[in-house]
Amino acid sequence: MILLVIWRPPLAPFLRPGSAERIVAGLDLKVALPIALLYGVVQSGLTEEVLFRGLIAGSLGRRMPLAWANLSQAAIFLLPHLLILRLIPGMWGILPVIFLLGLIAGWLRIQSGSIVGGWIIHSVINVTMCLSVALRTTHG
Repeated sequence: MILLVIWRPPLAPFLRPGSAERIVAGLDLKVALPIALLYGVVQSGLTEEVLFRGLIAGSLGRRMPLAWANLSQAAIFLLPHLLILRLIPGMWGILPVIFLLGLIAGWLRIQSGSIVGGWIIHSVINVTMCLSVALRTTHG
């Protein structure tokens, strides 16, 4: 979130068909906020954390050393996020950040036995991106 204050990603890719953030483009903050929360917290944050940290990390953690399980789940988490490059071809630099966030969320899962920590981080990032798009595209 602090990153968005320092670095504002290009807006055009978030307005393209296929971009999740496109749903809030041009919306007033009062309208965009509940949509961003539903998308960021439930649709994306919760479902991805249940899949990657709950099912995948949990399963791998029972089959291999925890460090390898965490590295593996973070790499698996990165794979579908490679689709970002279809919308924003020049954004290779974001991939290490996504991998790192996967590692952090996985570490939190291992330490706590819960997906809640990763879910919170994931949700904050997704909601922030949506609200950034809404704020930058609202006219008036």
